[in-house]
Amino acid sequence: YFSDKKAVLPLISLNVKANCPDLQTSIIELDWGLEEDRLRTRQQLGSTFDVLLMSDLCYNTHALPKLKDTVLELTGLNATLLLAHKVRSDTGSADSE
Repeated sequence: YFSDKKAVLPLISLNVKANCPDLQTSIIELDWGLEEDRLRTRQQLGSTFDVLLMSDLCYNTHALPKLKDTVLELTGLNATLLLAHKVRSDTGSADSE
């Protein structure tokens, strides 16, 4: 699965087609800042993830609790989490989540 906010899904689709043409995958809408999106995604999946690969998810520290809630909602107790992150200046703006 690949996921992001609705506005980004067309770009993700193009990237998946260009870089993973033989990979069978799904692209789903998930705004991890919204509880209803987390719950809907969990219902769609029917189970939790064993592995999460995350990259450039959080641009300000105010959004970290929402990210934590999403990870806890979508993973099992023995899940493996891989996070690639570059620390940037923290604007504190909700728009930079």
